Amino acid sequence: MGCSGSKDKKGAVVCDHCNKQIAGQYQTLKLPGNSKSKSLHSECKDDWCQRHAEKCDHCKRPMIKTVITLTVNDESVKIHPECEKDWRQATGNTDMANACYVCKKTFKDSEEVHVIACQELAQPSHVHKECIEKLHKQLGRVCDQCGKAITGQLSTISGSFGTVKLHSECVSKFKKDASIA
Repeated sequence: MGCSGSKDKKGAVVCDHCNKQIAGQYQTLKLPGNSKSKSLHSECKDDWCQRHAEKCDHCKRPMIKTVITLTVNDESVKIHPECEKDWRQATGNTDMANACYVCKKTFKDSEEVHVIACQELAQPSHVHKECIEKLHKQLGRVCDQCGKAITGQLSTISGSFGTVKLHSECVSKFKKDASIA
């Protein structure tokens, strides 16, 4: 498969799905979370999306525009914005928002929205991708080993040194540095 806007030897744009030359108009598609756009024949778009786009965890259809990433109990769930209400009803989580919990800016139509749920929050909160680390730092979810925000699974170790918060991947280094068996 070619890169975005790939061209053949004659300089013509080539479809990123079928690798055939595109004559005339074509569609350019950029999937959420993907930095490169794809050039596609109109008739190739649906098949390409079915094969390459992430699928909604609620309806199982390809996610082509906006994706909402919900983090619930340290598990990531990705859904279409239009599936959020049904997903929330099905799971019993009815919190909805249209602005970021951290920066308070309204979400744009094409933005990736993350919903963070952890014990430090009274209820799940909607945030921009770029605000996730800031939120976890505000909540005190900072690794005592590496000093970075803990955005996933949080591990704790208690001992004569007190209780420390760690990324799961930092536990063995902490134990080694602290001479803990």
